[in-house]
Amino acid sequence: VWLLDQRINERGFKIDLGLVDSMAKIVDEATVPMLAEFTAITGLPKLGSPKLLPWCAARGVSLPNLQKETIATILKEEDHVTEDYESLADEETVSEGTEELPENVRRALHIKQLVGSASVKKLPRAKACVSSDNRVRGSLQYHGAGPGLWAGRLLQPHNFPRGTITAAEAEGKDDFVARKVEALQTGDWKHVEETIGPAVETVVSSLRHIIVPSLGRELVVGDFAGIQARIALAASGQHDKTALMAAGADVYLDMASAIFKRPVVKAETEARQYGKNSVLGLGFQMGWKTFKRRYARNQTDEFCEGVVHTYRYEWAPKVPKLWYGLDAAARDTVWERTPHEAYGVLYQLEDNWLTAHLPSGRKLHYFNPQQIRKVMPWSNSDAPDVRRAWKYQAMKQGVFKSIDAFGGLLTENLASALARDLLVAAMFKCEKHGLPIVLTVHDEIICDAEKRVDNATVLRQIMEDSPPWAKAMQIPLAAETWAGQRYRK
Repeated sequence: VWLLDQRINERGFKIDLGLVDSMAKIVDEATVPMLAEFTAITGLPKLGSPKLLPWCAARGVSLPNLQKETIATILKEEDHVTEDYESLADEETVSEGTEELPENVRRALHIKQLVGSASVKKLPRAKACVSSDNRVRGSLQYHGAGPGLWAGRLLQPHNFPRGTITAAEAEGKDDFVARKVEALQTGDWKHVEETIGPAVETVVSSLRHIIVPSLGRELVVGDFAGIQARIALAASGQHDKTALMAAGADVYLDMASAIFKRPVVKAETEARQYGKNSVLGLGFQMGWKTFKRRYARNQTDEFCEGVVHTYRYEWAPKVPKLWYGLDAAARDTVWERTPHEAYGVLYQLEDNWLTAHLPSGRKLHYFNPQQIRKVMPWSNSDAPDVRRAWKYQAMKQGVFKSIDAFGGLLTENLASALARDLLVAAMFKCEKHGLPIVLTVHDEIICDAEKRVDNATVLRQIMEDSPPWAKAMQIPLAAETWAGQRYRK
């Protein structure tokens, strides 16, 4: 796998430098009136002024700092990604979020976030990263995240923003991409605002489009659909739901119907979205407070508590048993110093590591596992519920940090690791069948291939071809594939 990673990094992916230059020009010129607006709103001369914090506080908005993550949270920008691998596991210790912002504060923070964003900085970074043939190489780091996932480097292709500029529902994705690119290629920010939308936001929403195929070839892209949720359901034995997925049923509508206690149809987009967020987000012990903060800010606490209860006790009651089973097996291995197995995962101590032998045949490693006693989050001060637990160390941002292990986290590690193993199996098949890979992004494969009418179909068949261990687990695989001339979501 490492050798394949090296071949992918040596190939690199091609960048449209002409589009990069046009987008950089648009950002430079469009930010001038935005900075003037920021000054008019706040009375401050610069985005980085230390007086912005007290200015916000004077308007009823108290912020601990002005870091991009803090601003993204208060602006409720859930697509803001700061890590290559962002956990959905939760011990129900995250705060609920903030109240609605005054419009002048919201606008000032939005301008600061947009103009100073890491996304905009990708444009000069792209030019700095290309070789003489306009290709970026070395953008993937092998095993950059704990479960074996790749991490993005240099241009950071793993954290391109999802974007806020979207097409009308009736307009095809490729058509809208072509319209955006055509407008951006003019380098005229006013033209972009007249034809597409706010200029800087359009640039940020279009960063993926700077990746193009080699001359005479096409990008062939495939993404596993909801793969981690599918793995968690299959691993827990919740085969009634995996059977629905395998049959092509809309399980998001199924979950939404369970939430609202009535049949929900596809036209009810908001209700279906709650179902989707539940299926994709609640499989790793996410609590109701985090669910509300991420997916349901305008809903009541009671509604969010009800959604989590519905998932855990009605829609997928076997998934919590998976959390507790993995937690008990790992904990008992650390405390009793003997191997324990649960749900096809064998935990054992090896030198300075707790290892988890996966159904795929690979191992996960947890460094320096230590016994601890822990007060459970649901206990009260009068009668604290103290139980055996364990912690381990992992490298985070260049330093070792202690991490408390719990069932949701172990389940997420399992799902992420097996998703990675499915990705790897598909990657080797792509190489064998004339689809040379130039990039992987999370659960997505990007190939730079000779033009063929069936490229997207071949890639879909490859990704949906289950390895024996995945068939044994009854994981229902589905991939969304497409071919085109510019990378897109």
